[in-house]
Amino acid sequence: MNKVERAIIMAAGFGSRMVPVTLTTPKPLVKVNGVRIIETLIERILKADIHEIYIIRGYLKEKFDVLLEKYPFIRFIDNDDYDKENNISSAIKVVDLLPNAYLCEADFVCQGDDIILPYQEETNYLGTPVENTDDWCFDVDENGILSNYRKGGNNCYQAFGISYWTKDDALLLKDRLTKMYQVKVNRQEFWEMCIFKFYKDDFKIHIRKCKKESIMEIDSFDELCMIDPSYRK
Repeated sequence: MNKVERAIIMAAGFGSRMVPVTLTTPKPLVKVNGVRIIETLIERILKADIHEIYIIRGYLKEKFDVLLEKYPFIRFIDNDDYDKENNISSAIKVVDLLPNAYLCEADFVCQGDDIILPYQEETNYLGTPVENTDDWCFDVDENGILSNYRKGGNNCYQAFGISYWTKDDALLLKDRLTKMYQVKVNRQEFWEMCIFKFYKDDFKIHIRKCKKESIMEIDSFDELCMIDPSYRK
């Protein structure tokens, strides 16, 4: 087992489905019942005794400085291409930091201790079994290996954007992601398409199961209002 060295949080996007609140605040900084979405993840990372934390920021990037008041050790990486390219433009900026690290999306409310663990053994991607979902999901074989990454499915695993990378697999990802990014049209892809589509035969990504109640994605402003009624005003 390896003690995880660092966590990288991708937080550059706009969050269009959360308009109007994201017109003035990046989605990761939106408060849900008084707590910023990204802080629910940061606190889980710290609880796992991981203190090397990077945040990739883009949209309204200066707003993230507020986090330094509580977390002065956080390091920011700016992605000024966030509005022209998909999240592969964030992943490509941190390929040298991926060995023995978590790569996390920033738009989940984290509520369980099984989201971030202090020790990991194999490259994995977080997911939970569901009967059906309209969200991103994948299949899992008898050996716990992921395949068939897609939008919507039945009797599958719903995908949550938190992965862990061993040193060897991180080096492989750096090579393949760099090749993928060099083709301009690929810059409109999710970084996950590198491991699940373009170079799927090169990777064996294991499932890391979490409880469904441990993590929650807020998909729209209406959903935010349901969870936090203060936004109805």
